[in-house]
Formats: sequence, structure tokens, C-alpha cells
Amino acid sequence: MPRYARKVSESNIYHIMIRGNERKNIFNDFDDKLRFIDTLKRMKEKNEYELYTYCLMDNHVHLLMKELKDPIHRSMKRIQVSYSYYFNKKYQRIGHLFQDRYKSEVIATDEYLLECARYIHNNPVKAEIVNAVTEYQWSSFKDFIGLNNNTNRIVEIDMILGIYSTNREKAILQFIEYTNQNCDKKFIDLNKETLKNESETIDSEKEIISKILEDYQLDVKGLANLEDKLKRKKIIFKIKQGSNLSIRELSRLLCLSKDIIFRAWARWDKRTVPCRTPRWQNKIKI
Repeated sequence: MPRYARKVSESNIYHIMIRGNERKNIFNDFDDKLRFIDTLKRMKEKNEYELYTYCLMDNHVHLLMKELKDPIHRSMKRIQVSYSYYFNKKYQRIGHLFQDRYKSEVIATDEYLLECARYIHNNPVKAEIVNAVTEYQWSSFKDFIGLNNNTNRIVEIDMILGIYSTNREKAILQFIEYTNQNCDKKFIDLNKETLKNESETIDSEKEIISKILEDYQLDVKGLANLEDKLKRKKIIFKIKQGSNLSIRELSRLLCLSKDIIFRAWARWDKRTVPCRTPRWQNKIKI
């Protein structure tokens, strides 16, 4: 699909969302989320942006931020590259951690800013992870109501609270009341219909795989443990030929490495070149 130019915010404030590649988690444990928050803090200390709200979910992140020294796309690139390096090294994996470019939308008014902050903080409630905003640990909501240690706070709460009232106690009460109200405004998020269609497609492909494996009296585990490597390559080739799945998707569904899938496909497909050119990545300071 073509890439479209992003809208530029006159206020320099944006709602940002990043998600895991192939709908996978970008956080597997407590330490991963702490590391991401630390990454946000380090970049923020370089005066790259102001962070107004955030919410970390298992497979995506919402940020409400204002660009300062650098354009927001450069700050986001540094954040994603730095965290990807940590994650890939920790879990001994390669490849993209985040899916596509980050999504963004312009925040032009104070009203829209408050609505977006409410939407971000209510993400865990909407996903039915918690029953109330106060129960979720990995958002900035507690920073606003004084339940997080100020030394660890990475969000700028004064600007949002100042919209409610110049009196801090009154502003916090109004902030809590507003956050608990229903929000019917639409903001960028994981598209449920898209996810549903993707899930249905994967289920259909799984049926194709199962039927091919049944012809050989095998299941996924049996294919992985097949001692006859030539036969395994033929079966993998047949599965790849009969499905619309990428090598990466087949690797995940068959519990086999991408190299095994690629070699099996290249073994018989004359259109596939069995020698791939290495991808050299630009060196980016993290």
C-alpha cells in the first residue's frame, strides 16, 4: 500500500499508537514494560518531546506527546529502535518487532486533548483487562492523581490539569470525574474488524495446512519431528504452494524456523532464488 504524508499538527501535539508485528506481544513481562518506560524517559530527557499521557498494553502502546527539539517521527524512530534492540537481544530473536510505521493523529484543541487522554487511560477498561482505570499499573493515570512517585514520573501533568482548573485539588477531582465518563469519540486504535478478518484468514489457512498434513498422517508436531528431511521439504513446499501465507507466517504456524521453510520452498520453486542478499541496516545510536 502507498504511504501517505502525515498531517502536521499546528499545536505540535500528537496521539501516537505503535503495535507489535503480526499482532504479537511487544511486552512479555514486568521488566519489558519498565524498560520501555525507561526508554521514554531517556529520550524525553534529551528534550526531544513532552509526554502528556501513555498506556502500555501487551501488544500495543498509546502515547500523547508534543514534539520539541526534533520532529516526532525522529523521536519515535529512536524509541522503537532502542526498545527493539533490547527486546531482540533479550529473547534472541531477529526481525521487526513493530508493525509498519507508527500511527498518529493531530491534536488541535484542548477539548480533543482531554478526550484523547481519557480514551488512552480507558484502554485497559475497554479491553476488559481491569474494571476501573485506577486498577491498571501501566498507564499514566496514577501520575495525575498523585499515586506515583514524583521521581519516577515521566509525564507532564501540569498542562492537562491546568485546563481543568488553576486549583490543583479541584483540577484532580475534575480530571478523575471526566476520565470516568463514557467516551464516544473515535481515536486511532487496533481495528477490531481488521483483526477479525485477519483472524478468519489465518483460521482458513490453518484448515488447508491440516488437510495437507492429514494426507501424510501427520500433525504440526509430527512434521517438525519428521526424520525424513526430503519428505518434510516436499510437504512444506506443498503447504506453501497451497496457501497464501508468507514464509514468516508459515514459520509461526508450523513451529519451524524461517530458514527451513525458505529452503523447502526454494528446493522446488525455480522462481525462488535460494541465496538471499543480506540486509544491511543503518547504524543508529540507541
